[in-house]
Amino acid sequence: MSILGNLLPAAPALSGGEGSFQSDTVDGWFEGLWKKQELKPAAPCDDATFLRRFSLYFTDSLPDPREIRAFLRSDRKDKRVAKIDELLASPKAAEYVAYLWVQWLMGHDIDFRDLQRLDLAGLCAWLRKAWTEDLPYDEFVRAFLTASGKLTESPTANFAAKHLVAGEPPAGLARSTARLFLGTDIRCAQCHDHPFEAMTQDDFWSFAAFFRPLALQNGALLENSVSKPNALREDLGEQFVEPRFLDGRKAEEGESRRAALARLFLTMEKDAVARSVVDRFWKLYFGRPLLSGRRSKGMPELLDLLVGDFRAKKASLKALARTMVTSRVYQLSSEGAEANREAYAVGPLKMMNTVQFMRVWNHAFQWEPYFKQQYEKHPDRLPYMRDPDVFWMMRTMQAKELLFPKGRDPEEVLAEGTDRLAIKLMNNRDIQLMMVAQFGLVQKTMKETADPGRRIEELFLLMISRPPTRGEKSKMIDHARSAGRPEHAYIDGYADIFWMLCNSTEFVFIG
Repeated sequence: MSILGNLLPAAPALSGGEGSFQSDTVDGWFEGLWKKQELKPAAPCDDATFLRRFSLYFTDSLPDPREIRAFLRSDRKDKRVAKIDELLASPKAAEYVAYLWVQWLMGHDIDFRDLQRLDLAGLCAWLRKAWTEDLPYDEFVRAFLTASGKLTESPTANFAAKHLVAGEPPAGLARSTARLFLGTDIRCAQCHDHPFEAMTQDDFWSFAAFFRPLALQNGALLENSVSKPNALREDLGEQFVEPRFLDGRKAEEGESRRAALARLFLTMEKDAVARSVVDRFWKLYFGRPLLSGRRSKGMPELLDLLVGDFRAKKASLKALARTMVTSRVYQLSSEGAEANREAYAVGPLKMMNTVQFMRVWNHAFQWEPYFKQQYEKHPDRLPYMRDPDVFWMMRTMQAKELLFPKGRDPEEVLAEGTDRLAIKLMNNRDIQLMMVAQFGLVQKTMKETADPGRRIEELFLLMISRPPTRGEKSKMIDHARSAGRPEHAYIDGYADIFWMLCNSTEFVFIG
């Protein structure tokens, strides 16, 4: 996508590369759909757009100008697939995926006081390792559903522990588990029987009974005994509810409650857990789910194809991600008829999500030295803050009213981004002042070269990941000279250009 000028020359026809059977199958499925609907798909996006899109979706950061120049110069036919494989295996990808899972697992409402009883640093490390070692998803799910023991020794136990320290077991844990691993919202059934929903209030509390009786004692997640085995006593009376899964199944004779829960989740009809995570990743990369919902009719046949391939590849999340992004449909240009977007005949186009916004602005204003300085300032800080990633995460999440407007599902906000965040960032005076601060990119660029054209090119590459067109470069040089003062090396003019790029739709949106 180009808002400021013309696109670079379009890339040649795409291929998923060797071993991309399922990517070809996905493309074949869409080609059949487009033919049936008489749609002409958009051309492949140019290389600069692809690199920016993929980098933001997989590392949560913009590509470095040197990386962009090298990628644009390369004449390798498989350079996109090679770049995909390179980034999928990178520590940055592991860090970003871990950050996403922390948001999905723990929510955005983590209280600093609660953190003192959790081990978020250990959870982040476990999630990074799970991605790096390509832990099969079934084992991933089982690790969270059956976790117990000391939080520092069993990091996945932090998921359940978070709800305990927040004072919301077992109902809160039941809601979060269904949402996380099934993509199902069961909140309504907690309070009443909905006239148009199959799940009843009794079904909800029977499911919630699986999460009773958990307790957090001395930093360890424990299962305490109750007067009736595996039963949950409702607040509204003396009735004890036996644990029963969402589809009516129960634990087997002699089977522990949490082991039963994991087994029941992973043996659901239609492989519901796998379908949910495949749909989650599709929505992450394409902006819309394949499962039908309020905003989409869904594409269950394509979802079945992807789930089958996911199982054939041993429930590998890395392979799932690779399948999706090596497809031709992912690499289409986002410029095209809006009517074709429903059928994915144009590439994904959406606003940066909240996490990406914060990461990119952190990069744009060179805040890393500031965060590093703040982190190292207190060597005796509490254990939960001794991990730099956790420190950064909690610092950026303090602005809850900015990142997560009231009434919005945090997962939706993470997926879609918010115009409220964009407006705040674009009009915040403190941010504007930081633009030309000691660590700002404008001053850094000014120091690196005295060539006006090179400065403009560097700012374009840094912020929107493409070089300027000739016309853009000429206009920007004229503006820098007219708006800036020679005694200040025209920094005001270049700051204007930087701010214009930050406020452009080409920066805010991933095209």
